[in-house]
Amino acid sequence: MALAELAREFEASLRSTSELLRTLLRGLQQRRCEWSSARPSVLAPSAELERLAAALRDAERARASLLLRLAEAMPRAPGVDPADLHVAVSGLVSVLPADLGARLRAAADQATALARSVRVEVTFGERLLRSTAAAQEAMLGELAAPDSRQAAPTGYDRQARARAGLGASSARLVDGKV
Repeated sequence: MALAELAREFEASLRSTSELLRTLLRGLQQRRCEWSSARPSVLAPSAELERLAAALRDAERARASLLLRLAEAMPRAPGVDPADLHVAVSGLVSVLPADLGARLRAAADQATALARSVRVEVTFGERLLRSTAAAQEAMLGELAAPDSRQAAPTGYDRQARARAGLGASSARLVDGKV
């Protein structure tokens, strides 16, 4: 297959990946916005997001095989094995006609920008989950701790009776009065 045909196929692959990334980004943002809801149906794992992630993995595998075919079709120095050649969009653009190269560059830039946005959203979601887990652990720790009003005083103090909620007789023992 000619280099131009492979480049068009690569561009189509990048554009379809961009659409998948755009849909995934919208779904992740929607999940983050719905996070304040305590309904279990909203917080349950999303089959649609899992399907999108699987489609992105499949597209990445297909693109990896396409890059190998592009490496074989690209001009290279004598003695260089196609498997050793690193195929990048900038290298492809330099050997393609200007219009095809510009379309390929635009598709790659769009896919890169969307991938960055998805990474940011995933990172934000992970941080949200970690902070929520920490808040829940702190809240459970406070609920499990003994009530501070019923705890024994920690030392001799004139205000021990008020702090500990103890009666007059026990307060005399704490503050040193017999």
